[in-house]
Amino acid sequence: MSFRLLSYNIRFGGRGREDALAETIVAAAPDLVVFQEAIDPEVIENLAKATKFPFWGARRNHSIGFLSRQQVEYYEWHYPAGARHSFLEIIPAGATARVFGLHLSARFSKWDERRRALEIRSLLEGIKRHQNGFHVVVGDFNTLAPGDILEIHRLPA
Repeated sequence: MSFRLLSYNIRFGGRGREDALAETIVAAAPDLVVFQEAIDPEVIENLAKATKFPFWGARRNHSIGFLSRQQVEYYEWHYPAGARHSFLEIIPAGATARVFGLHLSARFSKWDERRRALEIRSLLEGIKRHQNGFHVVVGDFNTLAPGDILEIHRLPA
């Protein structure tokens, strides 16, 4: 069985860019889209309609949301201690796999790196009961990408 997964940071909620976002999603042809910065459920609902994805979930001012081409058996937002954002657990219907969507703290400083590490530890603690099952962790880890410049002078002393 093949399963196409798209992780997509729609930046600042995506409002006003729904057509371009929908075009990108349709071109990628995923079965499940996990969004970051999906803070406006109306935008996600509009994307569901525009892409003909019958299943979706989003919460106002929560970063993580989703669209699914197939029915979803279960989904839930989890709130790990010390995390800036919740993470989202999704189980597609008929699957034994779980998808965990996350959006780690942004900015680059030693303090924020510690926060990201805490968020990852909290997520792993929250999903450790699934160690024997297949799971995928996707999202915006807010790490430096190739070509990004770490501006050391902006870090705290």
